[in-house]
Amino acid sequence: MKNFEVLSKDCHKPLGLADGRINDTQLTASSVYGDNCTLYGPGRGRLNQTGGYRAQPGANVSSFTVTFDQAMIITEVATQGYNGKHIQEWTKGYHLGYSIGSGTHFFKEKNEDRAKQFIGNVDDNAITRHVVPRPAMVKSVHVIPIEWENNFALRLELYGCIAGWLMQSVMFESLPSGVFAGPTETRRKMEMNVKVFHVRTTVLVGNKSEDISATALMALMAPTVKLCYWPYLSDFVSQTLMTVRPVPVRIMAVVLIWLMITNALAVCRDTLERNVTQVGNHVIFLFIRGLQCSEVLLVAETDECAYNPCQNNGTCTDLFNDFHCNCSAGFNGSNCEIDINECEMNPCVNGSCKDLVNDFSCDCTPGFTGKSCNIELNECGSNPCHQGATCKDQINGFTCACPAGFGGPTCSQETEFFLVVWLELKNITFTLALKNESSTLYQNKHDEVIHEVDNSLLFDERVHFFGSALRIFSPSGSKPNVLAEILLRTLMNSTKHITAVVTKKLGSHTYVGIFDPVNGPVFEDRGDPSCKPLNISSPTVNGQPLSEDIMQPTKVKKSEDFVFSAKVESYCRMSSLITNFSIEIDIYAIDLISGYFKYMRKLKEVISPNADSVKETIPSKILNYGHYFMKIIGILDKKRKVSSSGYVEVTSTTLVADISGASYASQGFNHKLTLNGSKTHDPDVGQGIYIGMNFTWLCRKESEVFPDDVATLPEVFPPAGSTLPPKRNREGCYGTGMGKLRSRNGFPYILDLDIDKMEGDEDYVIELDVKKRGTVVNALHRLRIKEEIHLKVNCEHCKSHVIQSSRLILETNCTGLLCNKIQQYSWSIKYRVGDDPHWRHVTNQDEVVLTYDNSPNLILAQGKLHGNATYNVTVTGRTSGGHISSATYSFVTNTPPSGGECKVNLAQGKAWETDFVFSCNGWYDNELPLKFTFSYYSSEGIEMIFHSGTSNTAIGKLPVGDSNRDFKLQVQMTVIDALGSAVNTGVYIQVIEPEISVETLNKEVSTGGPMNGFLKENNIKKAAQRATSVLSVVNHAPVDEMKLKEKIKIKDSIVDAWSKVKVAELQEVLQVSAVVAGVADQRNEISIESQNNKFTLTFAPTSMGSTP
Repeated sequence: MKNFEVLSKDCHKPLGLADGRINDTQLTASSVYGDNCTLYGPGRGRLNQTGGYRAQPGANVSSFTVTFDQAMIITEVATQGYNGKHIQEWTKGYHLGYSIGSGTHFFKEKNEDRAKQFIGNVDDNAITRHVVPRPAMVKSVHVIPIEWENNFALRLELYGCIAGWLMQSVMFESLPSGVFAGPTETRRKMEMNVKVFHVRTTVLVGNKSEDISATALMALMAPTVKLCYWPYLSDFVSQTLMTVRPVPVRIMAVVLIWLMITNALAVCRDTLERNVTQVGNHVIFLFIRGLQCSEVLLVAETDECAYNPCQNNGTCTDLFNDFHCNCSAGFNGSNCEIDINECEMNPCVNGSCKDLVNDFSCDCTPGFTGKSCNIELNECGSNPCHQGATCKDQINGFTCACPAGFGGPTCSQETEFFLVVWLELKNITFTLALKNESSTLYQNKHDEVIHEVDNSLLFDERVHFFGSALRIFSPSGSKPNVLAEILLRTLMNSTKHITAVVTKKLGSHTYVGIFDPVNGPVFEDRGDPSCKPLNISSPTVNGQPLSEDIMQPTKVKKSEDFVFSAKVESYCRMSSLITNFSIEIDIYAIDLISGYFKYMRKLKEVISPNADSVKETIPSKILNYGHYFMKIIGILDKKRKVSSSGYVEVTSTTLVADISGASYASQGFNHKLTLNGSKTHDPDVGQGIYIGMNFTWLCRKESEVFPDDVATLPEVFPPAGSTLPPKRNREGCYGTGMGKLRSRNGFPYILDLDIDKMEGDEDYVIELDVKKRGTVVNALHRLRIKEEIHLKVNCEHCKSHVIQSSRLILETNCTGLLCNKIQQYSWSIKYRVGDDPHWRHVTNQDEVVLTYDNSPNLILAQGKLHGNATYNVTVTGRTSGGHISSATYSFVTNTPPSGGECKVNLAQGKAWETDFVFSCNGWYDNELPLKFTFSYYSSEGIEMIFHSGTSNTAIGKLPVGDSNRDFKLQVQMTVIDALGSAVNTGVYIQVIEPEISVETLNKEVSTGGPMNGFLKENNIKKAAQRATSVLSVVNHAPVDEMKLKEKIKIKDSIVDAWSKVKVAELQEVLQVSAVVAGVADQRNEISIESQNNKFTLTFAPTSMGSTP
């Protein structure tokens, strides 16, 4: 048999674990180491990634599953071990399972029906890659480990392609000859030269995989044959396919037939290409592929599952000329026709078995229970024996060892002992030996008691008394004394007589026996048929039966309340006879070494005559650790009855260790992280009490492991200064190795961590060990230390509202250890206007922002922001290691004045002569008062403000306009609100040269003229306006209208007047400069004296901050 693999080469591509196309939600595992999915979860199990997936050691089931979004063809698998410095874990061998629908299948060995065992890794990093023997279409793949190094851990990649049409493998095997029809010679030649093959293949259609069968044939004809024998070949195919059971065609399988000739069938090409044959329920397509009939494709398929061969709800899978039944639970057989007999293995240990579907039930014999009747019932669990009798469990029953005086199955029936007397012994203290019937002390005292009763107290009462028996010794009183409970064999009607005899003898001053008459005898009369003594049974402590064996006492934790309960039985026929009904519980501490008993406390409760139970509670923490004896006494009208007794051991409760605190911490903020272990406590004493507790704090990195003996670890401290050890040497919390950490002084349960001295971007484990009473418990706290940066945006000179007409400067402030590692700053700006809820991004950021892209600061250009708008400016800093921090600064822009207009009374006039009147009206703003400024620019480009203040009107003389622009002069009128937001408006006025009057000009600049008058008032603005107006006339006057000598005289007067002025603000300096520039416009029009005369400016110190 020969196997031809014809899988596409494109079906060996990685499917996306290594490059992340398969996301973490598609990766699952049955367990994760320490439940820490961040470090060890299935999302880390990707080929060539750091770390890897780690299972929880000791987990019952281990598997790693990849689930695809669509059906995939799996052809190869590759694995690595866990990549960690101190962790040596990898998978040595595994099975590879897969699922396409319900149920899980395994990739099997080629030509075999058993799961293939894939050989895994031999170290933690080398890649081991395998080709899947039988590629399959899957929706999920499961890695199931067989053998591993230390722990199941891996990194994985799967290879294949998306499921589509794909021929998987072709299996050829010869059929017998003699199956052709047609002329004898032709049939003979074809039988000689034709080999017929079965073909097995898997055709993948969409999301469904089907095993299909087809019959293909290959003609190996001699090159000399020139005829096409298709008609006979067709007959052969028809006859052959008719041997296959006729089932409906469901999938068309493409089977490649290689004809080992090159030219023989050329003449029949058209015939083959057109030929489509219907054979029974099969459709045959035979057509040409390649050149000259060298490749022929035959398509055929049958569905063996069409007649539902699988019984009992089994599902059918179509195979090559066959089918496979996936049986539901409880059935097997080729057609799921066999009901599995679960009783065949005799699962019922003590009972008969009844077979069910995928299950069984057991009819247990009496005395046994459980699924397999393997659990013996403990009939003594319900304390069926009364009178303190000992119960012995048996199969489907129990026996009671009754004390003297009682009998019957449960010791509830009285024998001939109708009287019980309690007598204290003289000169002896109760010890544990008196509870041991085999001890010498017990036997001696037993003999003494029986001899004293029979031969001293009741020797003369042979008519009424027939012997005695000792029931028990018990402690009595605080000493404690020894109390003997003695059964007296009497007649039923003799109990009162015997009571009187014993009482009298003990009360006699001549009595010198072993009993102490001081406390007097106490009797229990069982002979009264109307009202017998009280009976207390089934005592429990915290729900557990009270043990009568000191070697196996009932255990109670000190931290738990001590709750005693028992059943109460009264045998009085007339409740009116009962006057006093109470329960007493005496508790004694036992010294197991010396055997002494110490009286601890007495519980007493008066109960209702109709009560059927009693309950008493001792609060937790009252009884110390140790063994205790409990004696329960029922008292009915002073008739005592020791109903029960038993042993209790008070044990210690497990210590509780607890750490609270942050799980994440960021470095660089000069903060210490506090971990609080104050909730650690001993439940036996309560929270907040730490006496006797020893606290030890330990620290390691997540990847490190504490030694078995942590006591050998040294104490570690934060390094001095700010320098950590070299990275390769950093271990433990502070880079100096694992060790103990010193707690806060005076508070051993508080730990302060200097996180800035720890290595960042690391996971740490802080352990708190607590020791008390020789036991140690611990608590673990996992901590992630993050290296971070924290950015903040500041605006030093920003007010409540930002002025649009001013530049805005924003500066970043960085805190954190990584500030010096920031490599990139990026800024974004968004805004919304007024009450508009929608934010918009600034799209023309290049025009608005004056700083470069990677600047830590931001300067916003003046006049580029919207008014009445809210802005959010966000800066993001990125370090070389990928850490990011962002900060946002918000501000609101002021709205400039609006709604008004500014105008002038005249559109034209003459320089220096005309008084122009300017006014601004109708302006509105919330920020009052408004300020109005009227100005123009001189021919030298200097702004001349001729009015500034709250008045909205200004009157001024103007200089000659620009002769190149028809003598037009632009006057700027600015309206400014109280916050400084301004709106500008301008008007062009034609200012022409006036008719020149030298006399008038000289008068204007003379000592008594208006210009000098304004200078004397220190009104620089008004004086400069007059001076520049005169100078504009002089500088524009032609020679024929004004002589040079006259110009010089006027300018000399101006120079003399302005040579010494006082200025209070920078604007006045500019106006003085405008006057100087006007004077110097024509240097030949200035006298030598004026050229040598220097201007001296005096600044008012309260108004000017510095000299320009």
